[in-house]
Amino acid sequence: MWCRPGLRFVDTAIDLLLMPYATVQTGTEIYYERCGNGPPLVLIMGTGLDHTCWHAQVEAYSGQFECIIFDNRGTGQTKTTNEPMTTRLMADDTASLMDELGIERAHIS
Repeated sequence: MWCRPGLRFVDTAIDLLLMPYATVQTGTEIYYERCGNGPPLVLIMGTGLDHTCWHAQVEAYSGQFECIIFDNRGTGQTKTTNEPMTTRLMADDTASLMDELGIERAHIS
């Protein structure tokens, strides 16, 4: 069960094609999903795993928070770049994604 904009759960392959990407300041296209109502909660998976690992948490939290989940560079539906992966680069991507989505403040997990 996946979320997409409009608080609808996705259950078909066609729905997956409609999922959004945001181009961050470095030019990387970051795949993300938003679901729920309330203050923003950005869930960051880290390296090696994609956004789907957060589905149980999104289901639990989406009644109280707008959950934002995304794929870091080189995972899931976000492509790998030539830049070396660093914690700083991942933090910059997250901050830039929040800027693109118009999120000034958020809970981070």
